Amino acid sequence: MWLEFPPGTPQEFVDEAARRFEAVLADRPEVQSTRTYITGETALVNSIMTDEAIRSGAALVAEAEAMGVAAATGGVQSIYVGGISPEAYWRSSTSAGLMQTIDLRGYDYEGLRRICDNLGQMMSRHPRIGEVNTNFNRMSANRTQLSAVPDRQALADLGISPAAVLGALSLNLPGGYGSEVQIGDRRLGMSFRLSGRREPVLSEMLDTRIRGGGSSIRLGDLVWIDTVKVQGSVVREDGEYTRTVAYSFMGPERMAARFRATLLANLTLPPGYRVAQDTSFVPGWLSEEDRGTDLNLLVIAAILLVFSVTAILYESLKAPLYVMAVVPMAMIGVFLGFWAFGRLFTPQAYVGSVFLVGIAVNNSILLVDAFLRHLRSGGDVRGSLDSAVKERLRPVFQTSGTTIVGLLPLVLWPMGGSDDLWGTLSFTVICGMATSTLLVLVALPSLIQLTWRKGR
Repeated sequence: MWLEFPPGTPQEFVDEAARRFEAVLADRPEVQSTRTYITGETALVNSIMTDEAIRSGAALVAEAEAMGVAAATGGVQSIYVGGISPEAYWRSSTSAGLMQTIDLRGYDYEGLRRICDNLGQMMSRHPRIGEVNTNFNRMSANRTQLSAVPDRQALADLGISPAAVLGALSLNLPGGYGSEVQIGDRRLGMSFRLSGRREPVLSEMLDTRIRGGGSSIRLGDLVWIDTVKVQGSVVREDGEYTRTVAYSFMGPERMAARFRATLLANLTLPPGYRVAQDTSFVPGWLSEEDRGTDLNLLVIAAILLVFSVTAILYESLKAPLYVMAVVPMAMIGVFLGFWAFGRLFTPQAYVGSVFLVGIAVNNSILLVDAFLRHLRSGGDVRGSLDSAVKERLRPVFQTSGTTIVGLLPLVLWPMGGSDDLWGTLSFTVICGMATSTLLVLVALPSLIQLTWRKGR
């Protein structure tokens, strides 16, 4: 259990919160030992379970009770409970949910960092991912440092070297580090501090003047100060660096497990890097085979059902093929829309595709029905197509326009807590209808004319 409170929180308050977790673990035969560390505004409660407790599931019960205490603990910046099941509890000032971790290993430290950063950016676009930490460590928090970045172009124009800027910054510090001195048989570190100097204020340091270009220049005009998060620890095992990517998933446990399995199955790493999975303990619900329906089969089934209905009504196999030709036209818009807006094609998008199959064919049915009617009246193929397009132009735009406008609010103002369902579903239908409406009036008549002539 890890707790972090806002700066300035009294240590007694932190200790009281840690004692609530200790009370949950007290007098339990499955608990081998419990140790608590409190430092400033942070607390770490580390409990070791017996092997029998892990095998019997008693450790899971204790963890679940600790998660209940964590959910009722307020005033924290971040809180974490986990270590037994793959899905831990994680809540921070920006997100909350089931926390999952992915351990990546590789021999190149910088390469591993870039892979984790890219993975974190990709995962953060998922609507159910609340927060991503690409360098998670349960035992140590990341640190923040000040970074001074000089304006190289300004320094070159004024003839000031970066060493002069470094010297100006150093002069504002009250002391510094020296070297080591030998005193008898001991070597001691030596540092110096100017008498009477107080700790510097950043604004005063930036107001310091430095000579350059025949005049004095304010140091703050040449240096840009920024805060940089640096890694709290470096983990290396058998020569391999290890970085842990942690993320909070907003949803039930089985959905989180399916997301993790899909992510790992489609994660491609360069040679020399791998995913390290700990399979020493896996709960039963996670190891069960997913018996859900294949979403690809749902889309195929929808297409076959629509084709069957239109084939029965038209008593033909050729007309339904023209009707179903609008489906790939709609899918073009779906793929372009998800690519242009950087969205992930989630299972909710598959559901939207099933909806789209039934909605998009309405326009093609209008056009094909009018074409066959004019053709049976004695018209030629070209004339029947022209008449059908002119006759059905307004109804096609009306049906498509009302559908798009009706679904647009769900995309612009998603419903709280369910934007991944209705928002993604509506976005899929809107993208497909936008392209299929235009293509059904242009590409479909051309397709009918070319294939009809070829058939004759």
